[in-house]
Amino acid sequence: MSREERLKLWDRLHDAPGFGIWLANFREIFIDEAANAEFSEYIAERIRRRVKDPAVADKLIPKDHGFGIQRVPLETNYFEAYNRPNVKLIDLQETPLTRVTEKGLRTTERDYEFDIIVYATGFDAITGAFDHIDISRHREARHCATNGVTPARASSA
Repeated sequence: MSREERLKLWDRLHDAPGFGIWLANFREIFIDEAANAEFSEYIAERIRRRVKDPAVADKLIPKDHGFGIQRVPLETNYFEAYNRPNVKLIDLQETPLTRVTEKGLRTTERDYEFDIIVYATGFDAITGAFDHIDISRHREARHCATNGVTPARASSA
């Protein structure tokens, strides 16, 4: 497939609702470094189109991993939020957070006042909920779950 055909497909998948950009895409983007690099650059270009300030857009583009390597950016109007006058991206690599204050947050650069602070420290989307289940009915059940073996397969092995 030519690059132009790939771009046309990616535009269609990107603009459609749902998980198509991730699930209906070429599997090579997840197993071939060159394919992933090409698709990651496509995603970066789409971010640049959506965020008006080039410096902000550049900070929002992942530099340390390709598409699908970490959390997949499945969102609706997330990047457009950075175009709003009441939204500012604070790069904590440049101006680290030094403390939570009575009215907000302090970085090495200045204080920011907020009505509310939402802590978003990440999540474990795949196994997070399962890690909190106490499987104690059978001692070997926990071993099987931890090692990816179902109890039925373990007993027939």
